[in-house]
Amino acid sequence: MMLLRKVAAVTFYCSVPLWIAFLYSIISGDGGWLPIGITIILMGFPAIPQLVLGIAKNLESAFMSLLSPDTPFNYAKMIDTGVMKKEIETLTLGEVLALTAVAWLVVPLLSVLPYIFYGVPPLEAMFESMSGWTSTGLSTLASVSILPQSVILFRSITQWVGGLGIVILILSTTKGKEAVSFLKAEGRNQAELSIGATVSMIFRVYLALTVIGIAFVAASGFGLFDAVNLAFSGISNGGFFPFDGYDMSAVQKIVLAAVMFGGATSFLFFRSIGQGQVHRAFSDEEFLLYAGITLAGILLIVMIGHEDVFNSMLNTVSAIAAGGFAIGDVGALHSFAVYALILLMLCGGMLGS
Repeated sequence: MMLLRKVAAVTFYCSVPLWIAFLYSIISGDGGWLPIGITIILMGFPAIPQLVLGIAKNLESAFMSLLSPDTPFNYAKMIDTGVMKKEIETLTLGEVLALTAVAWLVVPLLSVLPYIFYGVPPLEAMFESMSGWTSTGLSTLASVSILPQSVILFRSITQWVGGLGIVILILSTTKGKEAVSFLKAEGRNQAELSIGATVSMIFRVYLALTVIGIAFVAASGFGLFDAVNLAFSGISNGGFFPFDGYDMSAVQKIVLAAVMFGGATSFLFFRSIGQGQVHRAFSDEEFLLYAGITLAGILLIVMIGHEDVFNSMLNTVSAIAAGGFAIGDVGALHSFAVYALILLMLCGGMLGS
């Protein structure tokens, strides 16, 4: 029962970003609000009693202020996140490991409804949901056109959150050794374990990269909706496309490659940039190795495989960053290019990205 309460707290935090897709559906009127809303309710279930209590207190306060004008009218908290915090801030390492494992099963399972609602078979819906939350990028959908835009956005948001990490999403409510255990369970390195400052830095960098990514992708010629989805999937190195096909220009390929490259670059690199230590950031040995391998991969594929330069750039960066975006007929590539891309996929970008 204790573990279930803690898992419920995690699902609540994971439901918060999904409000973006819900509100988009309400504004656009595409009808996707219903399955998305039910999903948010299921995932945010532990907050419902507090939400009802908060609304009741607000109504009571409003009523009392009408009866007595001198009565101060102060809105109560709708959701007391302190209660959620208590569920996850006193965990042992063993509990953290168990919670992390269970969360990666429960959260995707609760997120299958929007896909099933629009005709995706349950098993394929679970596959799609798991692929999103783990920012894997594999898809079983024959066409995303069967989904309304809000569900496509929902799909991209799961990748965006998955790229950041479900565990990292709730770290802002923890501190001390419990947060260290969460970071270790998520596979973060020792250099990142200065909890308070690190979590704040990760959020700031991730949000900044996302906003910058949206701006550049939109400026390259994509519509705003596609730009948001591509930035969410690119920064998270997930790879879900919000469309079935698109004739990209050279500039768009370069921009998407840059977004994925940034998403696979260490947060510590961007922290150094933010602190004005530009030379230190660009002279970092791991960054130089990462950039060098990427550049070498592009040049070798173009020179030996005789592939298109811009396609090679996008596919190479996608491979080394485990980004998921790929264009062209991979089956028609020169065998050297195929094996080179497979080897690059084993790199996975920089540590701490």
